[in-house]
Amino acid sequence: MSISVLAGCASGCFYYNRTVAPTPEWRNLGRPPEPIKELVDAEFFTIYVRGESGQLYSYYWESPYAFDGWNPMEEIPEYESFCNEASALLG
Repeated sequence: MSISVLAGCASGCFYYNRTVAPTPEWRNLGRPPEPIKELVDAEFFTIYVRGESGQLYSYYWESPYAFDGWNPMEEIPEYESFCNEASALLG
């Protein structure tokens, strides 16, 4: 095997592990625009919270290179929810 093929494989694995692979650690999402009243829902890369004023916010975080921060929302888009499963696990 040539050295360039090995280098390509190594760099691809490095890139995947740093950007695409799921991150098992908890991450600090920073301060939301206002105090959070409730966690409304969560999906694989996005959480939805309601602030004390009633405003709905989303936070998208896929990797250190793909995140969107806190954004005001009108409503949560339709998708398969994981909150019920998580709530059952947490008791």
